[in-house]
Amino acid sequence: EPFSSSRSVSFKPLVGNNGLQFSIEAATIGDVPVPPALLGAAEATLNGTLGEAIAQLPANVALQSVMVGEGVLLVNGGRGQ
Repeated sequence: EPFSSSRSVSFKPLVGNNGLQFSIEAATIGDVPVPPALLGAAEATLNGTLGEAIAQLPANVALQSVMVGEGVLLVNGGRGQ
């Protein structure tokens, strides 16, 4: 039978070498912490998907910064020289 529960994920965005990655620090479902092995698998999937998307950017576009807020992810980039 379906159930509902709160979920929480704590992560850190990183921009470098014209790439964007996330480091998942912790996650919980209800009051239960998500095991590190599952966090690692989720992080690898997320970063792989991001890498594929960023690889589609034109060669002269470089990522510069990322900002995360409540329900918002803002990625800034610009044209390279």
